[in-house]
Amino acid sequence: MDLEKEFLRVAASAHFGTACVPLESLHFLSSGEGSRIINEENVTRLVRIFRDYQCQRRSHENHVPVIISLDHLHQVLKAAGLSLTSLKADEPPFLPLPYEQPVLALRGRHRLEAAKRFFHDPGNRWWTVELYNKDEIPPRFLTLMAECHDNSLPYADGEIYCNIRSYQLNGEWIQAAKWRNRIISDHKLHDYDRLHESKNYVPLATALDSLVPFPALLFSFRLGNLRRVFRIKCPEELAASVRHVHDVWNGVMEGFNTGLLDLATVKCLQGRSPVWSSADREYIQTLFANKRCFANIHDTSHRKVLKDRVLATKTIIPSMTTVLENTKYMEPAAILLRKLLHKKFKGTVLKQMKKCHRTGSGADFWASYRRLWLVAFRVFPYISNFKPLQANRSHRKEYVGDYWGFLASSAVKYGFMSTEIRRLLNRYPDSDILHDPWESPVMTTNNTNTWKLKNRCGMPNYSMLECISPYLSLENIYANLRPDANAVDLTPFAVARDMFHTFFGDQEELEMPDVTQMPDVTQIPDVALMPDATQEPGPQDETMVEVIEMNAETDRQALQHSENNHLEFAPTPLSLQGNRQPAPPPLSLGELLNTEIMLPSGQPTPFPSMANPGLAQIDAGESILLADPNLWDRAVPKEKINLRPSDARKRYEAQRSHNPFAIYHYEENSTFYSLADVHIPLVEHFLCSRRNFWFAVYNGENLVAVDTQEVESKLRAKGFVICGSGNTLFDAMRDQEFEL
Repeated sequence: MDLEKEFLRVAASAHFGTACVPLESLHFLSSGEGSRIINEENVTRLVRIFRDYQCQRRSHENHVPVIISLDHLHQVLKAAGLSLTSLKADEPPFLPLPYEQPVLALRGRHRLEAAKRFFHDPGNRWWTVELYNKDEIPPRFLTLMAECHDNSLPYADGEIYCNIRSYQLNGEWIQAAKWRNRIISDHKLHDYDRLHESKNYVPLATALDSLVPFPALLFSFRLGNLRRVFRIKCPEELAASVRHVHDVWNGVMEGFNTGLLDLATVKCLQGRSPVWSSADREYIQTLFANKRCFANIHDTSHRKVLKDRVLATKTIIPSMTTVLENTKYMEPAAILLRKLLHKKFKGTVLKQMKKCHRTGSGADFWASYRRLWLVAFRVFPYISNFKPLQANRSHRKEYVGDYWGFLASSAVKYGFMSTEIRRLLNRYPDSDILHDPWESPVMTTNNTNTWKLKNRCGMPNYSMLECISPYLSLENIYANLRPDANAVDLTPFAVARDMFHTFFGDQEELEMPDVTQMPDVTQIPDVALMPDATQEPGPQDETMVEVIEMNAETDRQALQHSENNHLEFAPTPLSLQGNRQPAPPPLSLGELLNTEIMLPSGQPTPFPSMANPGLAQIDAGESILLADPNLWDRAVPKEKINLRPSDARKRYEAQRSHNPFAIYHYEENSTFYSLADVHIPLVEHFLCSRRNFWFAVYNGENLVAVDTQEVESKLRAKGFVICGSGNTLFDAMRDQEFEL
C-alpha cells in the first residue's frame, strides 16, 4: 500500500468526529517539524477579514485538526453529558475541553490567534475542530497532517478584481467583501480603493468594468501596476487603451458567450497582428487548425466565424498585458509633461494641459496635445533616468543632450503656456534642438526574427527606439498606410504607432474620444460607480505624487525613476452644503395623490421602456412615482444626522409610535428618513433612484444584507432598513460588531 492510501486509511480510522471547542483549550508545538512561526501581518489580515466580512468557523475548509486521547475524550464527553456518536452529528456539539488540559492542534495557528483577538465575549470564544485519536496516528502521519497543503495557487490579482467588481455591479456586497478580503497587500488594497474613490479615475475604472464579462482578459490585470497609473496621472488615455481591448475582443466574441474566451486563447493571440504580418496570419491559422485557441468551442462553423474575425483584426491584438506593458513606454513621456505643470496640480494631465492651452478644447487643442506627447516620447532618454531596454550588452547608446528648453519651446509652439514652461525657457535659453521628424516611415519588414511579445508592446530597446523616434510626428502616426500582404513582420515604428492609437485614438478626431461611458454589455448591468446622482463620483486627489521641483541642484539632473515612490492620498469627504437649497416641506397625502403637481399640463407621462420583459408591468400608480424624480425627497420627512447604525436603530425604536417605519442612508453625511404608512408606496421610487445601493436589516443583533427586491417587504416586517453605497456596508458591519 502506498503512503497516501495508508495515510487516508489511518486518518479515517482515527477520526472521532467534529466539535466546537474553546479557543483556550488548543495549543500548538512551539517548534519542530510542521510548526509555523506567527506572522503578525497574517494575523492582522485575518482579523480584518473577520471584522469586514465574517468568521466562517463552521465551514469545513476552516476546521482545525486536533489530536486527543480516547480516555481524555471520554472524560470530557461524560462531563458534558454527550456521547461519542454526537460528534458525528450534522450540527457539531460544543465540547467544553478543560483549559488545564489543552489538546494539540496540528494546523490553523494564525486563524486561531486571530480569533482570540477578535472574539472577546467568553461565550463566543470557540472554534470548530476535527478530533483524531492520538494513539492511532503514527508520528510520521502527524507531520503529514500538520504540513498538509492542497498545492493550489493563490488567486491572481485579475481574478480577485474581476470577482469584486462583478459582485459589486450586481449589488451582492457580501460576496464582494469576501473577494476584496483576498487582497492581502495593504498597498494593493489602498490602491484599489483609490482607483474607485477618486473621481479623476472614473474613466479608467469604468473601462475596466467593461471587461468584467471577459474574465480571461482581466486575469492579467495587476493591482501592483496601479502605482504607475497614479504616477503618470493619465486615466483618460489609459481608459481609451482598456476600451480598445474591450472593443477588439467584443467584436471577436459578438454573439458568443464571453465566458468561452479562455486564458490560453488570450495568451496565444495577444500581440499578434494578422493583417500586417503574414507570419502572424499563418500562426493564427495553425492555432485554429490544432484547436489551441477557443478550445471550449467545438462547432466547426462557429470556429470559422471566430477565426475569420481574429484574422480581420486590423490592430495588434490587445490584452491587459499589452496595456500594462505599454504604460512603461508611456510613463517617461507623461512624467515630462507633468514637469510643464504645477508640481501639485489636481486632476489629470489632460485636464491641466487644457487649462494651459490657448483654446482649451476642439481640434486645435487635441492636435497640439498629441504633438507635445510625441515630442516627449522623442526626448525622454536625454532628460530623464528612464532608458530603453538593453537588448544585448554590445548595443547601448549614450543619450547626450540638453532638451529641456526644446520641450518647453515645443509646448509654446503648440499653444501651451504655464509658469513652469516660462521657467524652463528662462533656464534653458540655449537648449539643444532635435531635427524635424522624418517622413515616409516603413511599417513592415521581411526579417524572420524569432517572435517575442516584448517586441510588440512595452518599452522598446535601444535599437528599436532608434527606428521609432525619428518618425514620431502626428502626420506619420495618422498617415493612411496600407499593409503589404506578403510582409512578414512589423517594424518598431508600426508597433509604436499602434500603441499611440490605443492611447489617443486611431483617427484624427476633432476631440478626445469619450471614454467615460461604459459600452453596452448584456452580461452585466450598465451601472455607475457611485449611484447617488447628487454626489460626485469620488473625492478629489488633494495630495498626489509630486513632480521633482527644480532648483540649483536638480537643474542639470535627469528625472529620477523609482517604482517605489511614496504616493500620498488623502480623500476629502464629499460635501454638498455649498449647493444645498432649503428643502420644501413634506407633502400631505392629498398632495401626494395630486398628479397635477407632478405632471406639467400637455406633457406625456414619461413611462420608461421595459428593458427586461420579465419585470412586472408598471401600473398607473407607479407612473406617478416615476414622473417626478424629486418626489421622495419632497414627500418624506428627513434629517441630516450622523449616527452609527446601532444608534440609528435606537432612534427608530424611540420614535416608532409616531413613525412606524424608517430608512437610514448611511454615508459620510447620513440621512434619517421617517416614514408613515402613506409613504410606503414611495419606497419603490426610492429604490429606483438608488439602484446600486446595498440594503440591510437587523436580525436580532446581526446586520444582514437583503436584496433590493426584498426591501419593501422587509421594511413592512422589520420597520427599519439601513442602506448605503460602496464599501459603507463594511463600515456598518464593523459598527454593529463593535457594539457587541
